[in-house]
Amino acid sequence: MATIINSDMIPFRRRGLYKALQNSVYGSGAVSGASLGGVIADSIGWRWCFLFQVPISAVGFVDGWLAVSNQQQQNDADGLLEGIWAKIDFSGAFILVIALSMQLLALGSGGNVLPWDSGWVIGSLVGSIVLLALFMLVEAKTSAIPIVPLRMLPGRLSVSVQLANLCAGLAAYAYLFMLPLFFQVVLLDSASKAGARLAIPSTATPIGGIIAGFIMSRYGKLTSQPRAGTLCMTVGNALVTSVQFYDPKWKYFLFIFPADLGQGITYPAMSFKNIATFEHLEVSLEDLMGVLLF
Repeated sequence: MATIINSDMIPFRRRGLYKALQNSVYGSGAVSGASLGGVIADSIGWRWCFLFQVPISAVGFVDGWLAVSNQQQQNDADGLLEGIWAKIDFSGAFILVIALSMQLLALGSGGNVLPWDSGWVIGSLVGSIVLLALFMLVEAKTSAIPIVPLRMLPGRLSVSVQLANLCAGLAAYAYLFMLPLFFQVVLLDSASKAGARLAIPSTATPIGGIIAGFIMSRYGKLTSQPRAGTLCMTVGNALVTSVQFYDPKWKYFLFIFPADLGQGITYPAMSFKNIATFEHLEVSLEDLMGVLLF
């Protein structure tokens, strides 16, 4: 939502700096969360890692309400929000949630709780594919604001950007999921120590976001950013695969930096590259929301 609000209120040429600031704040939270989460889990229990997020989320809600209230009032005055409930794609949202939930259930239970050839696992995967196909059909025919505006997807550049975004997401989240497991299962670290190992390298993500935002705002270079970011992610993942059980401690810190830096560069660059694909006068706020969410 922060990205959507930025795209609605800030001119395209200046948006990179705001995105860089947003990434730096997000990265700072990731750094503190990685270090504090392990300490909290080891000291007072893992449930408090979630409970502490409740007041923080409440503060964010109030801050967001106050920050965008004037914009909402202006929209109400212009009549842009009239009949908004009739334009919400409830059916598409419901089908998408069910499809992704079934897919998550199959991938999470397969090989862990149930064997991969289990009827429940196979049925969930097939059901998710069928529902995703139904979701695309609903998006093509709905009279509401589509979650995924299909008319903006055709074209080699748009498809390539979305495919690159999908691959970058797969690599990034696999990396973020497996790295703490490596520290705790292979190196036998405690949760606190594993979080401490991730805290300092995680600063590379907001640094990458700031670099990408500055270059996009100052020079308008959009093509080189995804290439540089994905290259850093590739090098970083390759370096991590070379880590051994008995290695100098500096490797566990230094080899994590390139992938985190690449993530910080890649994601804002991908978003703005996709938006820049279209003529801005032809892109409505509803279409923009769909593109950014997708």
